[in-house]
Amino acid sequence: MICDTEFIVNKVWCDEKFGECHSWIEEMIVRHPYDLYLLCNTDLAWEADPLRENPDDRDRLLMMYKYELESRNLPYALISGVGDERSKMAIEAITQYFKLPTAHRP
Repeated sequence: MICDTEFIVNKVWCDEKFGECHSWIEEMIVRHPYDLYLLCNTDLAWEADPLRENPDDRDRLLMMYKYELESRNLPYALISGVGDERSKMAIEAITQYFKLPTAHRP
């Protein structure tokens, strides 16, 4: 299963918007770790939508996500590139982490 948004995202945005995070979010991070986190780099062009903010502050936010993963000792791969490059990098990170044989790659 691949999830787009999980509790670390909620924590970072609580910290960013409100200066603190609800304890139940912290508890959910501990109770529901994922096997591997794919952390998307800021190398794609920023596109506005109703949920996106901080077009000029993306690197700082990326560092916040990275800090949360590293301070919790959670496995992650930084995913970069455009289009197919990005997809291939994500598939390779998953394949390497789970040591999947080539025949089982998506």
